[in-house]
Amino acid sequence: MATHVLTGAGTSVSTYSPAITASTATVSLQATTVFVPAVACADFPLRFLVSNLIQGTYATSCTGPITSPELTGTLHWSDSTTSEYTVTHDTAERVEGHLVGHVQGTITSGHYTGATVHALSLRLATNVAACLTGSSVSTSSGWDVLVVTKP
Repeated sequence: MATHVLTGAGTSVSTYSPAITASTATVSLQATTVFVPAVACADFPLRFLVSNLIQGTYATSCTGPITSPELTGTLHWSDSTTSEYTVTHDTAERVEGHLVGHVQGTITSGHYTGATVHALSLRLATNVAACLTGSSVSTSSGWDVLVVTKP
């Protein structure tokens, strides 16, 4: 059974390049989640998770699913260190332009190497109507719940 290390909710901003349109295309993603207040670790209460960065590429459109993800992540800790992780699973889709997703990854370096990261995301597109009528969405904002568990 996995050992729970932390769970926290934070506010997130995602940027897409090129902007997402009604046609499926590969886009670069940079999603930053900030945890205020920072999230304490269950096994080390003096270590706090400050932020999470997910970046990479995937294919998507305004209303379609997300496919072909090639994503990595970085957890930023209060002791000025980082933990890098590789995304191993991404289940996400766009609902009328908004993103609902679950990213799972394995920490490859830093605190909790070998642990599993789950990021549950909700992103509200800034201008869904524009995307659906021929324009595009280049940013979205929302919330992430992040869970870290050790094997």
